[in-house]
Amino acid sequence: MRKSMRITYIHQHFVLPGEPGGSRPYEFARRMAADGHHVTMICGGQAPMDRVVDGIHVRRLAIPYRNEMSTRERIGSFVSFLVRASVVAARVPADVVFASSTPLTVAVPGIVAKFVRRAPLVSEIRDLWPEVPIKLGYLNNPVAIFLAKTLEKAFYAASSQVVALSPSMGQGVAAVAPGKDVTVIPNASDFERFDVPADQRAAFRAEQGWGDDVVAVYAGGFGMSYQLEWIVDLAEQLRRDGVEGVRFVLIGQGSDSEALHRRALDAGLDADAMFLGRQPKEAVAKYVSAADVALSPLRDDPCLEGNSLNKVFDAMAASRPVVFNHGGWLEEAATEHDSGWRLPRDIPAAARKFAEIVADRDALRAAGQRNRALGEKRFARDSLYSQLMDVLNSAVSGIRKEQN
Repeated sequence: MRKSMRITYIHQHFVLPGEPGGSRPYEFARRMAADGHHVTMICGGQAPMDRVVDGIHVRRLAIPYRNEMSTRERIGSFVSFLVRASVVAARVPADVVFASSTPLTVAVPGIVAKFVRRAPLVSEIRDLWPEVPIKLGYLNNPVAIFLAKTLEKAFYAASSQVVALSPSMGQGVAAVAPGKDVTVIPNASDFERFDVPADQRAAFRAEQGWGDDVVAVYAGGFGMSYQLEWIVDLAEQLRRDGVEGVRFVLIGQGSDSEALHRRALDAGLDADAMFLGRQPKEAVAKYVSAADVALSPLRDDPCLEGNSLNKVFDAMAASRPVVFNHGGWLEEAATEHDSGWRLPRDIPAAARKFAEIVADRDALRAAGQRNRALGEKRFARDSLYSQLMDVLNSAVSGIRKEQN
């Protein structure tokens, strides 16, 4: 039986059930607590919190962050969390510190906790910073680039082990820190949440007034990286081509929300029915499981193709196939298993291919079942949690051996 550990988990964007956002930190942390570990989650949010939720001691600092923030506001949020989280992390007894980036600034409280508490640090790389923002042109100030690269190197150097969310992210870590022990643990499929019974799916469709329409759902970020205008333009082209009985539902909110809403209106689409705003994970599960196909668009840049896209894993858990407009490791996995399709970026060509795909409902359902099988085989949450705990236990065991 594994020994109980005191785990300091640092993740600025941690959210609880019922709150919009990614569920990875919560799902892992609650499993840690259920296994008898003492978990302290240091995070930020709109309002402060210092209480135990589902076994997790949530130390939420009143540091708001929203995708709609300006660059200056985002930097202010990151720096504020860097300082205040470092103070909290230094005071929390720990056997291991698990710091999850992005933002890359979580490296600072992670490193502080490592040295003050004399505990091993395990870093998690959710996005390859600063490489990706540099390549996309978001980070172009020479001083900022130098500081970011210096912090990245310090983060890896201080870490006993590194967890990366995709193979290419792992390769990116290895390029900066050769010889570092890197384990790839991608995002996961939560079958217990997305495996909605058929009668409940049908009831939800009836509530939404979807009828027999084919429903394509996007649930994720609303930033420039995701090229959501491709979906709006695809919907417009299908209408122009006379393709009926297809609905597009987009769940989320961010810096591009207003422009996308306006683009849909200008195209003559029902923007209010199309854009549903932020939704908690429980609601996302209902929409994805009741839809017929999930959508995964990305900006046309190879540096984004290594992303570990939650929307794809959610589709697997909901037994829904995925339509991509991009390549990458997830698209390759889906197309190899006949559980998804890659459409061209050219809108007229994409619309023709999409119409062919959704015309065969039986083929959609069969592809969805194959997608579920792929998720069960490679991306089930419990299996990935076991891998993460192996990493944390290994880091702690390594420190104990050094001390002895």
